[in-house]
Amino acid sequence: LSGLSGRSARQKKAQSCGYTEYLQKRYQLDELSCLYGETIREYRNIYLPSPDQAAAKLFYEFYDDFLNTFLSDTQEVFPGLSMEARLDQEPLCDENGEQYYYNHSKTYSCGEAAYTGAMISVAMGQQNKGELVSAESAVSAINGYLTHVRGLNEGKKLYIEQFLYMDNTVGFSHNAQILPEQVPAYILGMEPVLAAHSMGYGLWLYRNYVNNQIYNPQFALGTGGWSCTGNVQIEEIQGTPMALLKNGAGLRQRLNGDMRGRKSKEAKVRFRACSVTPCNLDIYFGAQKETIQIQADQVYEVFFFDAVASEVRFQSRGELYLDDIHVYNHMQEARLYDLDNQPLDCIAAFRKMNQQL
Repeated sequence: LSGLSGRSARQKKAQSCGYTEYLQKRYQLDELSCLYGETIREYRNIYLPSPDQAAAKLFYEFYDDFLNTFLSDTQEVFPGLSMEARLDQEPLCDENGEQYYYNHSKTYSCGEAAYTGAMISVAMGQQNKGELVSAESAVSAINGYLTHVRGLNEGKKLYIEQFLYMDNTVGFSHNAQILPEQVPAYILGMEPVLAAHSMGYGLWLYRNYVNNQIYNPQFALGTGGWSCTGNVQIEEIQGTPMALLKNGAGLRQRLNGDMRGRKSKEAKVRFRACSVTPCNLDIYFGAQKETIQIQADQVYEVFFFDAVASEVRFQSRGELYLDDIHVYNHMQEARLYDLDNQPLDCIAAFRKMNQQL
């Protein structure tokens, strides 16, 4: 709703997406005028409302209807198919300026499906002002939330397609989080809730990942995406392609992706490397340079601070192998497995919960 500017553009979009037709079949012009807070004389004057207008509820109704129709048509071909219903409630103001929450309960039953797809997160039922909450209070809030949903979806069980027990997504730091030391307790505490309300769950991620800016970081496409200087070869070592840099050889790549949180001006360069005899590798991040000694086959990390760069460059002073290159400044965390598939502190809680389920 906030992605368009200008009345004309909003009117055209309302007509092209079916919103105008939907309202014309269900609402009188005086009802629409009341919700829009202005006189709507003709249906062709209807436009997509902004989120702070009372009329925003009309768009949510339209979209819920669209989803239900789309699902019903699809179920004729794929019987039993469900969809992920939006359990989050939308903050709205009515025509008198009073705040309330709109829920998408009309989508909760998911048509003829035997279950409702859903995402649950700690943020549900919280103030979401950056607060840290206890595991016990969060479990109680989610249980109440799911009990309410099942009262509106014909009592169908849920399949939790995304069980978000923690979330450090950039831009959502205002969402409530479990006290860090209580996250395993929250996972275990959710066992009776999942058993009572769900037929299973899925996770967004099982292993931490980063916003890697590098194209072809593991050289599966040869040197595609890389600019090479000197003698650079791609060799397969135990089934894994690696870049062999002879003495004086270099690799360079421009960074065109989204470095989240660029205001921090911080970057991490991470890679796997090895050399038969110790040698140095120069890493350039823009105008900055760091040099490290390479020998053992391991993962190396270099941190660049106060640096925003358009390219990264590697220059070998000796002969070495290079692979699995990452340039990033954000890691999405789940506390299950790290970037190298090593177990982290929450995996034990999930194993125990799964056994109980």
